[in-house]
Amino acid sequence: MRGLEDASVCALCGEPLDVRSGAEAEAGTDGSLAWRRGERVEFERVRQCDACAAALAYTMLRRSEDEDDGG
Repeated sequence: MRGLEDASVCALCGEPLDVRSGAEAEAGTDGSLAWRRGERVEFERVRQCDACAAALAYTMLRRSEDEDDGG
């Protein structure tokens, strides 16, 4: 996984991000990934394409709903 060191590609899928100059905003999203290693929680800031950011957000929402339902 690539973090912020290469902001021209999505850290999750590796597809190039459509970076525009000038007044137009950059495509992609700055995000944070978190995971647990033993007792320690680690965070990494990453650039994601819009599709990966949406898929990750949807997955996390579903997991949260499943946990709330006791599943």
